[in-house]
Amino acid sequence: MNGSVTGRGVLAAMLLVPYLVQAQAPERMQFCGMDLALSPGARTQIDAHITQIQASPRYFNEMVRRAYIYMPFIEEALQNAGVPDDLKYMAIQESSLRPDAVSSSNAVGFWQFKTEAASEVGLRISELVDERRHIFRSSESAGRYLFKMYEDFDNWLYAVIAYYEGGTGAVKHTDPAYYGAAAMPVTENTHWYALKVLAHKLAFEEALGQRRRPEVTLTPYPTQGETSVRALIERHQADPVQFMEYNKWIVNEKKLPKNSQFTYYIPLQGEAYSGHIPDPTKVPGGGVPDLSPGLTYEAKRELVGTLSTLQEPPPAADTVPAAVPALAEEGGRRGGPDPLAAQDPAVLDPGRAAFFELRKDLHYGIHYVMFEGNTPMTALADRQGVLYSELLVWNGLVPGQEPEPGTLLYLDRIGKQPYHIVRPGERLADIAARRALSPGKIQKRNRMPKASLTIYTGQKLYLTEKKPAGEPVIILTAEQRPAAEPVRSTPPAPPAPRVETPRTVPPAPESAPAPAPGVREVQTRWLEHTVKTGETLWSIAKQYNTKVEIIKQINKLSGDQIHEGQRLRILARE
Repeated sequence: MNGSVTGRGVLAAMLLVPYLVQAQAPERMQFCGMDLALSPGARTQIDAHITQIQASPRYFNEMVRRAYIYMPFIEEALQNAGVPDDLKYMAIQESSLRPDAVSSSNAVGFWQFKTEAASEVGLRISELVDERRHIFRSSESAGRYLFKMYEDFDNWLYAVIAYYEGGTGAVKHTDPAYYGAAAMPVTENTHWYALKVLAHKLAFEEALGQRRRPEVTLTPYPTQGETSVRALIERHQADPVQFMEYNKWIVNEKKLPKNSQFTYYIPLQGEAYSGHIPDPTKVPGGGVPDLSPGLTYEAKRELVGTLSTLQEPPPAADTVPAAVPALAEEGGRRGGPDPLAAQDPAVLDPGRAAFFELRKDLHYGIHYVMFEGNTPMTALADRQGVLYSELLVWNGLVPGQEPEPGTLLYLDRIGKQPYHIVRPGERLADIAARRALSPGKIQKRNRMPKASLTIYTGQKLYLTEKKPAGEPVIILTAEQRPAAEPVRSTPPAPPAPRVETPRTVPPAPESAPAPAPGVREVQTRWLEHTVKTGETLWSIAKQYNTKVEIIKQINKLSGDQIHEGQRLRILARE
């Protein structure tokens, strides 16, 4: 096999990585910026895990070989998600860095996501692709999930436990005394999953720190709207078997989904390794880029910003995707004047337009709704009878992202949305590309002159049907409402005294150490809340952006019953 990874190559790679003397758990260690004091019982359990990991030189060296290939992408993804680098060892623990790993509970991929959990973190799974097997996308999504758990507990070790147990299930394995702590003890009673993660860090940290040249170098490229897998392979003259070996996220070996942007990998051997190349389609903070296949390669470079690291030339004329919309103006020739941005509807002749308030439109709340900022996206999805994950996909959002108040949200699947409300500055070509239509088709359905690209802010454009003859241009306007201040039932109380750290750990510093570059912080504060008439644990949890189970754990409540005048300690998240 020309250019493929042979058995001889694997053996040679193993010999390149010396088998390390068995590591041992120390009395203290750093993990995600936290100072951990390991009890004798914890060290015994961690040492047992290390012994198991390093028992076979062949297994250990194979893990290091794979890590040299995949770890740069994992590190980049975690940094983009804003979480500490130490969490990368979880990928080795979860899957042995095998993209096609499948657990007995049908968890799949590098980070072992089940189907439902993968959908919640924005990974695409279909008969064509499974992003749980994509090294960058799955790592980025795992990082965002871990950060979400960290927001709950303000403690990275507890976030690790929550990755295994889930946010609610992890609560009983946490101690509120260490929410927000910079130091904590680890004992034999600490959750076994967390102990195993610490063992993986200790077992692999020295070997991975050598940073040797990987046996196989993966170069990332954007699909540029291409849907033919064969065309991607031929573009790079890659070996088909080896291409699929390192792109197992492609389920169907013939084609990719339309109107989507992916990063694929070209494996190279025996080439000079010039360093890691960043993912060309990543979005700061994580998520899927909102890029149309109709955009040119140069336009994508300008939008993404990281494509400048690639040497990929713009596609040749005969490879330009057919979905590139032609401009309607000047006979529809490409290269004509730029489409006009949406104009102020005040220039419209009142006789040609009908102005009325957005919420009074017949289809408001059925096909679209305005996000006002006082209801979480999850609750909005429940209220509208749609899945939270679908609401995100239909509106180009990522899990955990809350749009700006005043954002219009669509309640139908893209392609089935009957209307588009023009936003300020939007162009007809932008709308056409996003809706997988041509500008000419939108013009025809809205009875617009072929030579005109003029649209108006707030205009209701027909997408699936033709505008009724004689109907004026409909302009929807939103009321300008002042942003509501959050309502608290009681004024914030002074922070409660910090719980003293046990003697087994030195007191945490007055101010937590600065996070590593790229790591996001969580702003939390302790306070005391006095229960008012009619309040429930759920309403209090929402008020302070925390969980009911966490309030119960902090206050040692066995049930959900609370009473007026009761004082509760709260770890409020801001």
